[in-house]
Amino acid sequence: MSAVAGCTELRSRGSEEPAQSGVMAFVEPDEEAQQEVAELREELIAKVQDDELSEQEAMAQLQSLQAELTAGAVESVESYAEDVDITVEDTVPEVGALLLEGSDGALIEALSNEAVDGLLPGSRFAELQAQQDGAGGEPEPESEP
Repeated sequence: MSAVAGCTELRSRGSEEPAQSGVMAFVEPDEEAQQEVAELREELIAKVQDDELSEQEAMAQLQSLQAELTAGAVESVESYAEDVDITVEDTVPEVGALLLEGSDGALIEALSNEAVDGLLPGSRFAELQAQQDGAGGEPEPESEP
């Protein structure tokens, strides 16, 4: 499933506020990967019910697999971008977000080739990055004086 939210806002022109350049793309693991998550979820539920695993351990394992598969989807888009007129400026792989630069045609083509699941204005990427940093994401390294 592909989506373009805020089509008219993908590239801001003449706005008063400085806008994040580029377009935010989001991706999700493919159906096969989602099936893998569902199977693991069922296994973990059984282990929790049998007292073989705590709920926290089960959640950690499930989140780890989801993050790994989402990061794999991001890597897939990065590989795709190398072959077309798209540059990956930044990523937040754990949530499947990429900041892309490229021609309008190349970005729309990425949607029709199912390389990405949707596009949003680039400003949304900055918001997402700020949320991730505030929610325990890895902080940016401090520069030395």
